[in-house]
Amino acid sequence: MMDYNIEIAATRDAGILPYADIYDYRDTPNEELFSNYYQFCRENLDIQSGKFGIEPVIFIYCNYFSSNARAAYGNNIFSITINLGLIKRCEEFYLHNTALDEFLTQKYPDVIAHFDNLPSVLAFQAATQFTYYHELGHLVQFNKDRNELSLQEHYEQGSEYDAVKHFLEINADSFAAIALAGHFQQFIERNFAGGFTVMKAETTIAIFLTFLLNHVANFGDNLKEIYFAEHTHPHPFLRLFAVVLNIVHNLNLSPFMQERGVAVDAKRLFKQGLNLYEEMEDTGIFNTVFKDAMAAAAQQQEHIVAYLGQLIEFNVDAYNNALEEWNKQF
Repeated sequence: MMDYNIEIAATRDAGILPYADIYDYRDTPNEELFSNYYQFCRENLDIQSGKFGIEPVIFIYCNYFSSNARAAYGNNIFSITINLGLIKRCEEFYLHNTALDEFLTQKYPDVIAHFDNLPSVLAFQAATQFTYYHELGHLVQFNKDRNELSLQEHYEQGSEYDAVKHFLEINADSFAAIALAGHFQQFIERNFAGGFTVMKAETTIAIFLTFLLNHVANFGDNLKEIYFAEHTHPHPFLRLFAVVLNIVHNLNLSPFMQERGVAVDAKRLFKQGLNLYEEMEDTGIFNTVFKDAMAAAAQQQEHIVAYLGQLIEFNVDAYNNALEEWNKQF
């Protein structure tokens, strides 16, 4: 396993980042926070890189203050770059959000009582782990023709539409959703082994979905209106819909759920998650402006399903389908 000194040297030698832009978290006030996330990602990356043939691979922080992340291939090296600003944003919005803990504890006392961690901590973990798995999904995609490429998470309103990038983003989101579904399943098994109900399981997943929606929404600048063939990234609502479908599908395949004869309903779960998110916006827990997008999406359900279907079936010869590669391994 690499240590961070090796990551820094490899990043510099491969020209992934200018040396001055590399963020060394050690001996800083947030060392533990950055170290824990680095260890999680690096250990998982060491496992997955061998399975998917994405070696050598570097995980590095950069000292940019924007909330962003990047996956890249170049100079025969794969890399995941996480901005300092993304971790700091997640720390501020989730880890230190005591109002989030109070709101969810009051609204779902019988559910939160089972949790082995505060909702704020779980929100931080869900958001940052989703980013890691999303970037990992991109690396899996790149490992076909191995052309030099980099993709970042944040996009700006007015960016040029690219159908291939829409596919790559939805595909990477779906890859991340499958990975997170495994973590969610373990969380439910661990926390509800003695008091499991469908309601508690679905409420737990709906809570996690609000975390992911808020995280994904903050990568875009155009939230109020649903769009389709525009920009480099799909609208956050479409991205979340794809995430929900994949999480529910994989949870329903789990032995834990099947042994209990439980089938989570995607439509009911999605509605519960959106209603909860709207309430959290109204009470100031989250500071996005997503209500208008939700109302618009309700009027375009058929178009949303059709467009996602197009993206899922989109044939891109130059890249791997990350979901197909996951299914080969698992």
